[in-house]
Amino acid sequence: MRLPDSLQAAIERECAPFSPDELKKAASHLTTRYQESAPSAFQNPAAGAAYLAVRMPATYAAIYAVLLECSNRMRPPTTCLDLGAGPGTASWAAAALFPSLLTLTLIEQSLPMAQTGQRLASASLSPLLQHATWHTQPLQGSLPPADLALLSYVIAELSPAQTTQLLERLWPQTQTIVVIEPGTPAGYGRILQIREWALAADAHLIAPCPHRLACPLQSPDWCHFPARVERTRMHKFLKSATLGYEDEKFSYLAFSKTPAPIPLGRIVGPPKKGSGLIQFPLCTQGQLLCQTISRSQESYRSARNASWGDGWL
Repeated sequence: MRLPDSLQAAIERECAPFSPDELKKAASHLTTRYQESAPSAFQNPAAGAAYLAVRMPATYAAIYAVLLECSNRMRPPTTCLDLGAGPGTASWAAAALFPSLLTLTLIEQSLPMAQTGQRLASASLSPLLQHATWHTQPLQGSLPPADLALLSYVIAELSPAQTTQLLERLWPQTQTIVVIEPGTPAGYGRILQIREWALAADAHLIAPCPHRLACPLQSPDWCHFPARVERTRMHKFLKSATLGYEDEKFSYLAFSKTPAPIPLGRIVGPPKKGSGLIQFPLCTQGQLLCQTISRSQESYRSARNASWGDGWL
């Protein structure tokens, strides 16, 4: 996974006014804030540029992976609402995956972040992004109706009560809601809270859950998935990295007013592939199983191609 070329070029233009040392210092501070689950708002122009170079590629990869998984399990949306949009990362992924979209509305309370997002969108080749509507306001403000509502990497900035209030306001005028959080125990805990709310609201789960029963994962385990993003030369420098890629871990939940075909199980860990035998942890019908597939079984070829996060049968 790599960013769209037009987005990568726009990010590089945003970074151009700053020296490599300025960006590296800002990136280090940003990483510390992220690990502490602190809000990563643009505190100054250098911090904003560092966020685009260091965090935006990873969050784009995670959001793209989630929306790709959801794309065949939901009605094609024509309207999209990106809540707590930041620089528009989720909207870029939605624009790439949903050609059915006609309008795009982004709500971001940070004016510097919204202004940066608008500059990035103006560099897009997508008319949907170029002509998107931006509102600079808190999430407690009025919300327009939309087929698809995206809440990516934003719930951590809300209290549990605020999250519930937001869902109660959003749900009556939305067809499908997709929530994405960092793939940490704390992020997963927030997803569990939202899952409980969605089930109580009689919503239909789209992904990743293959059932409506209690989550079988128990501490110290938690439900999360990886997305791999290709590192640019700048990204490697700013993170003092040697690998040419980064794995972003995320937790998520997608639910809708409309039922969707869902798999019988979900692979919730990396498969172990040996000689003639493949094993992976499988969440299915409220249970966590160790699924073993041998070469003699018809599903062996499918298992060979299976990855962490895939639906199973």
